[in-house]
Amino acid sequence: MAKALVADSAEAPGTALGEERNLAAQRASIRLSCSRLEHEGLAPSPEAERTTLLRRVTLDLTGLPPTPAETNAFLADKIPTAYEKVVDRLLASPRYGERMAIRWLRQRDMRTRMAIKPMPAASCGAGAIG
Repeated sequence: MAKALVADSAEAPGTALGEERNLAAQRASIRLSCSRLEHEGLAPSPEAERTTLLRRVTLDLTGLPPTPAETNAFLADKIPTAYEKVVDRLLASPRYGERMAIRWLRQRDMRTRMAIKPMPAASCGAGAIG
């Protein structure tokens, strides 16, 4: 039974087959997006510069802009998976966890506030002024 729960190593992420499937899914998604844009008479936006990509993903995941050292390291990293490396690093950082915790706490706080019912208005009974 436990063997059925373990993913086959040939299909695990990071393997050649897993990467091939991931790329195929990305390509299919891009083709679908491009065909929709073409149908609407639009063209895709040009790819953003590397510094813009880094700033966007860092702000999205941590709520903070990248440091100059992080920017320089990303620009110096010329491997094709440099962006994926940055995303993995940011997802593993405590800043990402803090950002997600803040979102969760805000949602919980809003649910708690909405669950509290206002107290009924005081009635004008005996001994009331007015």
